[in-house]
Amino acid sequence: MKKSLEDIVSAVTIFFITSAYLVGTLFIKRSKVDNFSGETFPRILGSIMLVLSLALLISASRAHFRKKGTVDKEKTALSTWFEKNAKIFQTFFLIIVYIFSWDYIGFLLATILYLFIQFLIFNSKPIDLKRIASFGAIAVACSTVVYVVFVNIFSVPLSSGIF
Repeated sequence: MKKSLEDIVSAVTIFFITSAYLVGTLFIKRSKVDNFSGETFPRILGSIMLVLSLALLISASRAHFRKKGTVDKEKTALSTWFEKNAKIFQTFFLIIVYIFSWDYIGFLLATILYLFIQFLIFNSKPIDLKRIASFGAIAVACSTVVYVVFVNIFSVPLSSGIF
């Protein structure tokens, strides 16, 4: 019963996030050159996610109403769900901060900081100096490679920020 309640909460959350995503695709300008333009693929992905969230909601609801067991009064399904998914919420917040920091500190520095903090969020082992150094080295190396590839090979201008 607890699992089915968590699935219902997850399905409703995914449904609302996907609905907002699909509304956002309505503001993508349509190209007059081709039938497939910038909004086509995001709308396809959003539609698939919407259908999958509805399928999860139906499946979880059926499982929930099939089992009429006892309810754990200590913790509700919602609080358990938030505890289990704390890293996801931290990641969403970090992505928002990352996006808004591009203009101020630039792509390279923002990406290095984003990757480093993301590594810390999803790290399950004890944090020591060696692990912090490896996270920093990986963040710097990956960000630099992506920056060089996009700027020098693909000729995509990226925000330089304070550099």
